[in-house]
Amino acid sequence: MKINATTLVEELKKEFNSLYNLNIEVLTQHRNIAGNGRKIKALLSREDVEFPVNIESESADGFIRQCKRKMGLKLLVSEEAVHSASFDFNEINFRSTPKRLLTYLTETFKSKDLLGCISFNKNLVNYVNTNPQCYWLLFAAEQTLNNLANEDAYDFNFSLSYFGLNIRKEDLTLYFDEKYDAINSRAPFEEVRDFKWYSSSENKENQIDGGSFVKALLDKTKYTESDFEDSVKCAYLFNFGISSFYVSAGNWTDNNEADSDDVVDGLATMIWTVLGSAGWENETLNEYTNSLPVFVVEDLLGIETDDYNSETNEDCSSYRDYVIDWRSVAENIFEGPGFPCQDNGPLGSGVMKGEEITAFVNDLTKHAPKILSNGKKIASQDLPEKMSIIDYQMISDLFPEGWRMPNNAELKELHSLKENKELNLDLEEVYISTDDIAASVTGILFFDDGEFREERAAGSSRSPFAGKIRLIQD
Repeated sequence: MKINATTLVEELKKEFNSLYNLNIEVLTQHRNIAGNGRKIKALLSREDVEFPVNIESESADGFIRQCKRKMGLKLLVSEEAVHSASFDFNEINFRSTPKRLLTYLTETFKSKDLLGCISFNKNLVNYVNTNPQCYWLLFAAEQTLNNLANEDAYDFNFSLSYFGLNIRKEDLTLYFDEKYDAINSRAPFEEVRDFKWYSSSENKENQIDGGSFVKALLDKTKYTESDFEDSVKCAYLFNFGISSFYVSAGNWTDNNEADSDDVVDGLATMIWTVLGSAGWENETLNEYTNSLPVFVVEDLLGIETDDYNSETNEDCSSYRDYVIDWRSVAENIFEGPGFPCQDNGPLGSGVMKGEEITAFVNDLTKHAPKILSNGKKIASQDLPEKMSIIDYQMISDLFPEGWRMPNNAELKELHSLKENKELNLDLEEVYISTDDIAASVTGILFFDDGEFREERAAGSSRSPFAGKIRLIQD
């Protein structure tokens, strides 16, 4: 690795992580931790360094020794190692989970572990189904995957399938009334309390029990303010609040018929009403209201709020009593990522729900099977939407007992049955077998004019193929 005078702290840390799978801290000459944005030259204790400095070492310790000897640069391995063989869903915490997600999925991308991806995907959906307050975890994972997929260092791509997700977004939704309460406000200034949140659409429509985001959340969950003192209940409320704000803001922006400028202003106001409701006697509640919108914006939508700091960016303006230009942040959200909320489509991407997919597969194997000469049963039918390799692996959990996807040899056998028109494969239909799941990341089985062949597809594990399913039973 070559280190130049203008190399930044974050660049060195990222490269060290890539080389040795460890986190490091870069120290100043006074042994304080150097922040990102610092140039390496400003941190050296030697003045006679000739740049670039070439550092070659097979070990992390050797790299650290060379940096100290050649430049007087002090590095310290972080107490938290990067290595993680699996992702523990028993330790979901909005403070640490995004970093653990990045650690685990980075390793998965490095090793091109498709089976690990499929296992993670299934566990993720199962966990959120049983812990709906952690709905936000889907979007943290999606944001992490998007970041990794955009990095040139990886030629591996993986997108989540939300097949089987049964979250009712209504159970998480709070309702925001963007109308300024001029009658009850302390004119001429708008205050946080002038904008109301409601626990239900009925309450909003009838103007009943409106209040702060926290009040609406407590009404929705039937919890009390004192529950923030209980560690388990507090964790539940933190998770529920993050998911609720994400879903509620997404619903509000998607369903709002106002002009775009008014929607942006309203979204900025939504964020402000949560941030601005701090001042509780309960310090946990203060942390809650101060961190919740920022977590949603940064970790779930991938927007760096520091880029909108009016004190360091002349293109930004303070927003009400905040140095962050929340109006510009809201505009970025509205014109950019929005609040993508996944529906329970066919394997996450269409109009067929999970229960309908289950009924479809059961009906397919019950009424449509054909008997082959070797006694095996074959079920074959079109699916209503295109699927991906990941989706095929996800749907396998729904196969009735005894049914499975055919292997390569069995697919060839099916293709050779010219006398049975219902089993013939159409031109350029595409299927997947169970022989080598990992190979299916780039290899897709094509059938073209009677020829069975495997064609390497340039692309990712999400390369779509025709939605026809063939199941076999011994």
